[in-house]
Amino acid sequence: MSNDDHRERIEITWRYVCGHTGLGQHGFDAFDFIAGQYSNPLRRYHNLAHIGFCLDMAQWYADERGLASDPTVLGALILHDVIYDPRSKRNEEDSAAYAQSLGSSEVARMILATKTHRPAGALDNLVIDCDLASLGRPWEAFARDSEAIREEYSFVPDELWRTGRASVLRTFLSRSNIYQTETFRRVFEAAARENLERAIGELGAHS
Repeated sequence: MSNDDHRERIEITWRYVCGHTGLGQHGFDAFDFIAGQYSNPLRRYHNLAHIGFCLDMAQWYADERGLASDPTVLGALILHDVIYDPRSKRNEEDSAAYAQSLGSSEVARMILATKTHRPAGALDNLVIDCDLASLGRPWEAFARDSEAIREEYSFVPDELWRTGRASVLRTFLSRSNIYQTETFRRVFEAAARENLERAIGELGAHS
Protein backbone atom coordinates (compact mmCIF):
# COMPACT_ATOMS: atom_id res chain seq x y z
CA MET A 1 0.00 0.00 0.00
CA SER A 2 1.12 3.56 -0.70
CA ASN A 3 1.33 6.24 1.99
CA ASP A 4 -1.82 7.79 0.53
CA ASP A 5 -3.65 4.47 0.90
CA HIS A 6 -2.48 4.10 4.50
CA ARG A 7 -3.48 7.66 5.28
CA GLU A 8 -6.95 7.21 3.80
CA ARG A 9 -7.55 4.00 5.73
CA ILE A 10 -6.29 5.54 8.99
CA GLU A 11 -8.41 8.65 8.45
CA ILE A 12 -11.56 6.54 8.04
CA THR A 13 -10.73 4.68 11.25
CA TRP A 14 -9.93 7.92 13.07
CA ARG A 15 -13.32 9.34 12.05
CA TYR A 16 -14.93 6.23 13.58
CA VAL A 17 -12.85 6.64 16.74
CA CYS A 18 -13.81 10.30 17.10
CA GLY A 19 -17.48 9.48 16.67
CA HIS A 20 -17.45 6.78 19.34
CA THR A 21 -15.10 8.04 22.04
CA GLY A 22 -16.25 11.57 22.69
CA LEU A 23 -13.37 13.14 20.74
CA GLY A 24 -15.83 14.43 18.21
CA GLN A 25 -15.01 17.14 15.69
CA HIS A 26 -12.21 18.47 17.88
CA GLY A 27 -10.43 15.15 17.58
CA PHE A 28 -11.06 14.79 13.87
CA ASP A 29 -9.75 18.29 13.21
CA ALA A 30 -6.41 17.07 14.57
CA PHE A 31 -6.04 14.41 11.89
CA ASP A 32 -3.85 16.45 9.55
CA PHE A 33 -1.36 16.95 12.37
CA ILE A 34 -1.48 13.25 13.28
CA ALA A 35 -0.97 12.10 9.70
CA GLY A 36 1.77 14.66 9.23
CA GLN A 37 3.65 13.27 12.21
CA TYR A 38 3.59 9.75 10.79
CA SER A 39 4.50 11.00 7.31
CA ASN A 40 7.84 12.46 8.42
CA PRO A 41 10.39 10.92 6.01
CA LEU A 42 12.78 10.30 8.91
CA ARG A 43 10.28 7.80 10.28
CA ARG A 44 11.37 4.63 8.55
CA TYR A 45 9.41 2.27 10.83
CA HIS A 46 7.18 4.32 13.15
CA ASN A 47 5.14 5.64 10.25
CA LEU A 48 1.76 5.34 8.54
CA ALA A 49 2.49 1.76 7.46
CA HIS A 50 3.17 0.71 11.06
CA ILE A 51 -0.11 2.23 12.22
CA GLY A 52 -1.92 0.54 9.34
CA PHE A 53 -0.38 -2.78 10.36
CA CYS A 54 -1.48 -2.28 13.98
CA LEU A 55 -5.03 -1.53 12.83
CA ASP A 56 -4.95 -4.67 10.66
CA MET A 57 -3.99 -6.67 13.75
CA ALA A 58 -6.83 -5.16 15.76
CA GLN A 59 -9.29 -6.06 13.01
CA TRP A 60 -7.84 -9.57 12.76
CA TYR A 61 -8.26 -10.04 16.52
CA ALA A 62 -11.84 -8.79 16.39
CA ASP A 63 -12.63 -11.16 13.52
CA GLU A 64 -11.02 -14.09 15.37
CA ARG A 65 -13.12 -13.38 18.44
CA GLY A 66 -16.30 -12.46 16.56
CA LEU A 67 -16.25 -8.99 18.09
CA ALA A 68 -16.43 -5.42 16.89
CA SER A 69 -13.16 -3.48 17.14
CA ASP A 70 -13.10 -1.33 20.27
CA PRO A 71 -12.87 2.36 19.26
CA THR A 72 -10.69 3.22 22.26
CA VAL A 73 -8.20 0.53 21.27
CA LEU A 74 -8.17 1.87 17.71
CA GLY A 75 -7.60 5.38 19.01
CA ALA A 76 -4.69 4.24 21.16
CA LEU A 77 -3.12 2.40 18.22
CA ILE A 78 -3.40 5.46 16.00
CA LEU A 79 -1.89 7.79 18.60
CA HIS A 80 0.62 5.54 20.37
CA ASP A 81 3.59 6.81 18.31
CA VAL A 82 2.23 10.20 17.28
CA ILE A 83 5.07 11.91 19.15
CA TYR A 84 8.27 10.09 18.27
CA ASP A 85 11.90 11.08 18.51
CA PRO A 86 14.43 8.22 18.63
CA ARG A 87 16.66 10.39 20.87
CA SER A 88 13.90 10.78 23.46
CA LYS A 89 13.00 8.47 26.33
CA ARG A 90 9.58 10.07 26.74
CA ASN A 91 7.85 9.22 23.48
CA GLU A 92 5.04 7.25 25.12
CA GLU A 93 4.50 9.89 27.79
CA ASP A 94 4.46 12.66 25.17
CA SER A 95 2.08 10.71 22.91
CA ALA A 96 -0.16 10.05 25.91
CA ALA A 97 -0.10 13.74 26.79
CA TYR A 98 -1.19 14.55 23.25
CA ALA A 99 -4.08 12.10 23.52
CA GLN A 100 -5.02 13.70 26.83
CA SER A 101 -4.98 17.13 25.18
CA LEU A 102 -7.54 15.85 22.69
CA GLY A 103 -9.76 14.81 25.58
CA SER A 104 -9.25 11.07 26.00
CA SER A 105 -7.69 9.98 29.29
CA GLU A 106 -8.49 6.34 28.46
CA VAL A 107 -6.54 6.45 25.19
CA ALA A 108 -3.71 8.18 27.04
CA ARG A 109 -3.61 5.42 29.65
CA MET A 110 -3.48 2.72 26.99
CA ILE A 111 -0.61 4.46 25.21
CA LEU A 112 1.44 4.44 28.41
CA ALA A 113 1.05 0.63 28.52
CA THR A 114 3.11 0.39 25.31
CA LYS A 115 6.19 1.76 27.09
CA THR A 116 6.94 -1.43 29.02
CA HIS A 117 4.73 -3.88 27.06
CA ARG A 118 3.92 -5.49 30.41
CA PRO A 119 0.56 -7.10 31.29
CA ALA A 120 -2.17 -4.60 32.04
CA GLY A 121 -5.95 -4.49 31.58
CA ALA A 122 -7.63 -6.53 28.85
CA LEU A 123 -7.88 -3.69 26.33
CA ASP A 124 -4.39 -2.46 27.19
CA ASN A 125 -3.09 -5.95 26.49
CA LEU A 126 -4.70 -5.91 23.07
CA VAL A 127 -2.99 -2.60 22.23
CA ILE A 128 0.34 -4.06 23.39
CA ASP A 129 -0.11 -7.23 21.32
CA CYS A 130 -1.04 -5.32 18.17
CA ASP A 131 2.06 -3.17 18.61
CA LEU A 132 4.29 -6.23 19.05
CA ALA A 133 2.68 -8.39 16.36
CA SER A 134 5.44 -7.40 13.93
CA LEU A 135 7.88 -9.48 15.99
CA GLY A 136 6.02 -12.58 14.78
CA ARG A 137 5.95 -11.72 11.08
CA PRO A 138 7.79 -13.90 8.55
CA TRP A 139 11.55 -13.42 8.83
CA GLU A 140 11.83 -11.34 5.66
CA ALA A 141 9.31 -8.81 6.99
CA PHE A 142 10.89 -8.88 10.44
CA ALA A 143 14.30 -8.19 8.89
CA ARG A 144 12.91 -5.26 6.86
CA ASP A 145 11.39 -3.79 10.02
CA SER A 146 14.71 -4.19 11.81
CA GLU A 147 16.53 -2.37 9.03
CA ALA A 148 13.98 0.44 9.15
CA ILE A 149 14.39 0.83 12.90
CA ARG A 150 18.17 0.90 12.46
CA GLU A 151 17.76 3.75 9.98
CA GLU A 152 15.82 5.71 12.58
CA TYR A 153 18.75 5.25 14.95
CA SER A 154 21.42 6.00 12.36
CA PHE A 155 23.03 8.44 14.80
CA VAL A 156 24.00 5.51 17.07
CA PRO A 157 27.41 3.93 16.31
CA ASP A 158 27.26 0.34 15.05
CA GLU A 159 28.80 -1.30 18.10
CA LEU A 160 26.52 0.52 20.51
CA TRP A 161 23.53 -0.25 18.30
CA ARG A 162 24.25 -3.99 18.20
CA THR A 163 24.74 -4.16 21.96
CA GLY A 164 21.69 -2.10 22.78
CA ARG A 165 19.41 -3.73 20.23
CA ALA A 166 20.40 -7.23 21.35
CA SER A 167 19.64 -6.25 24.94
CA VAL A 168 16.17 -5.02 24.00
CA LEU A 169 15.41 -8.20 22.05
CA ARG A 170 16.66 -10.40 24.92
CA THR A 171 14.25 -8.61 27.24
CA PHE A 172 11.33 -9.78 25.11
CA LEU A 173 12.79 -13.26 24.74
CA SER A 174 13.23 -13.66 28.50
CA ARG A 175 9.54 -13.21 29.21
CA SER A 176 7.36 -16.22 29.84
CA ASN A 177 4.97 -14.80 27.24
CA ILE A 178 5.73 -12.13 24.66
CA TYR A 179 2.02 -11.71 23.93
CA GLN A 180 -0.61 -11.05 26.56
CA THR A 181 -3.66 -12.52 24.82
CA GLU A 182 -4.13 -16.19 24.05
CA THR A 183 -5.16 -15.36 20.48
CA PHE A 184 -1.89 -13.59 19.69
CA ARG A 185 0.18 -16.18 21.56
CA ARG A 186 -1.35 -18.99 19.55
CA VAL A 187 -0.49 -17.39 16.20
CA PHE A 188 2.62 -15.25 16.80
CA GLU A 189 4.51 -16.45 19.89
CA ALA A 190 6.59 -19.23 18.32
CA ALA A 191 7.52 -17.19 15.24
CA ALA A 192 8.42 -14.16 17.36
CA ARG A 193 10.79 -16.24 19.50
CA GLU A 194 12.45 -17.71 16.42
CA ASN A 195 12.89 -14.24 14.93
CA LEU A 196 14.30 -12.80 18.15
CA GLU A 197 16.79 -15.63 18.56
CA ARG A 198 17.93 -15.32 14.96
CA ALA A 199 18.22 -11.53 15.19
CA ILE A 200 20.23 -11.70 18.41
CA GLY A 201 22.54 -14.24 16.78
CA GLU A 202 23.09 -12.02 13.75
CA LEU A 203 23.75 -8.97 15.93
CA GLY A 204 26.38 -10.97 17.81
CA ALA A 205 27.92 -12.31 14.63
CA HIS A 206 28.61 -8.76 13.46
CA SER A 207 30.05 -7.50 16.74
